[in-house]
Amino acid sequence: MDTARSPNSTITNRLAAIGGSAAFGYITIVLLQLKAIWGVWQWRDLTAGDTSSYFTNAYRWYSTGHGNFIWSPLYTWYYGLLLHVSRDAFIVTTWHRVIIVFVLALLVLALMRRLLPPGSAWLAAAWWVAMPMNFNSLYEVHMFSVIPQVLAALAVLWIPGRWGRGTCFAILLIESILVRNEFLLATILFGAGCVAWEYWRAPKDESVGAASARAYGVPLAAACLVILIFFARRTPENLTAVLEAKHAISVCQPYAFGYQQRHSDWQKSPWTECRDLMLRDFGRERPSLMEAFRANPPAVIEHFAWNLSLTPSGLQALLLNMMSGSVDPDYAFVLRFPLIAWPASLLILAVVLSGGYFLYRDWNHWWNALLKDRAWAWFAMICIACVTPMIILTQRPRPSYLLAFGIFLRAAIAVCTLALLRRGPRFQWAPALVPIAVVLLIALEPSYYVFRHTPRPLRDRYEALAPFRQWFYAPDTIFATASWPDELRYYIAPGSDRRDFFFSDLQHQFTPQKSLNQVLEQHRVSLVFADDAMLADPAVRGFGAEATSNGWRLVASSHDPAWPWVLWAKPDNVNAASVKK
Repeated sequence: MDTARSPNSTITNRLAAIGGSAAFGYITIVLLQLKAIWGVWQWRDLTAGDTSSYFTNAYRWYSTGHGNFIWSPLYTWYYGLLLHVSRDAFIVTTWHRVIIVFVLALLVLALMRRLLPPGSAWLAAAWWVAMPMNFNSLYEVHMFSVIPQVLAALAVLWIPGRWGRGTCFAILLIESILVRNEFLLATILFGAGCVAWEYWRAPKDESVGAASARAYGVPLAAACLVILIFFARRTPENLTAVLEAKHAISVCQPYAFGYQQRHSDWQKSPWTECRDLMLRDFGRERPSLMEAFRANPPAVIEHFAWNLSLTPSGLQALLLNMMSGSVDPDYAFVLRFPLIAWPASLLILAVVLSGGYFLYRDWNHWWNALLKDRAWAWFAMICIACVTPMIILTQRPRPSYLLAFGIFLRAAIAVCTLALLRRGPRFQWAPALVPIAVVLLIALEPSYYVFRHTPRPLRDRYEALAPFRQWFYAPDTIFATASWPDELRYYIAPGSDRRDFFFSDLQHQFTPQKSLNQVLEQHRVSLVFADDAMLADPAVRGFGAEATSNGWRLVASSHDPAWPWVLWAKPDNVNAASVKK
């Protein structure tokens, strides 16, 4: 009897082959990521906060070939590379984010394809790609730091045996020194695992010892060389003092932000005025974590307990981009959708518990079929995940601090799902549905930035002021405006570090006897950008009416009813002839 395949069987096999192919997976994950971030160059604001400080370090790499060795030098070096393409801060900042996002999308899919069957791998990677928490993190440095961590796990999958483990350790060491120092714990744990494995498992003969020395020593030497190059190109500064200051900030700001969430007796800025709270609670403006604990153990324990209480919301935001709780685990706003977040969280928990049970029951099968040849990659990810409790306790369960942990959770959830599905009915045609599901997901994925159409206040101010950067570079220029004075200076005139002012810091000094002009003179302010909010202030309007007679020059203005603004400069305080462009 003729046993030729039916047409339906042929189509099913072809669809399954397409869905499992690497080319289809990588092309479609790029398309999904592109759809998710479409419009980022048009609708996303210029990043405020830490990124503007990193931009000044990036500019230093670009202009001098040297950079700050303590504050993520590998990241700022990468950031500075794009300044060779454009000097526009918005273009460079936006595109350095976009590049990180696409590199991560490809690396996460590569990791998942090595750990999981192709269809499951694509879905796990798509879960990463589609979540705004992963491409719209507040600061790009946190996304960048995930790249070496994923590469470390991939190293032991791409390179077999000791050389892969040695390469993984080397990458983790570079991550720990040149990107995120807290991952030194993961590096130590992975290194300890390698030493234990070689000691207990390796044959005791000299040839193997020599092979181990080469396999671990060569990648380690290469990593040390990279670190030494960055160390040699560091800017002249007291590294110990900078490291202590960095640690003090990482204690001060999270403590102040968390304190403000749970108490109402201190309402100053946790970013710029947290030292006041530290002095009050711990007797020092910049204590280390240990110094704070010794000075006031209950306050530190309360801080830890508060961070732990936010962990469920932090994990929901990490995996679902929403939460069911009422208090933000992040510094940025997190969407609150309890009616979606709770059922989705319970479903994930049920899959993990039931799938984990069947994984345990069928351990021999899953160990041989899916885990044995990938054990070192899982161990590397577990070592990275071990940093998570320390981050949650000391900082907070901020999703952007836990991005690599989110990748580990997605992979683990996928394995539990496979273990659960193996106990259910078998559908031979299921792989054929993968390409159809992929196309539907790409079609249905919303474009995050096009959908939101949020205001871009920092970008608008940057674009208004960038043509006048010569005034920021002028000697002794001190700048005042209502919003983002530091960020505007960092982006417009990197390297021109000055003490600038928020208008609100000057506003309370106005009196009937002391005009705005006199306050500005007192603080030697010589450049004022008045936006619509400032122009509504009677003191500013009075200042503008008398600006020329008081020696101020109207540099530029906009009379757009939607957003009027004025830029004044005082050439008497600034030798404008010496301004550089």
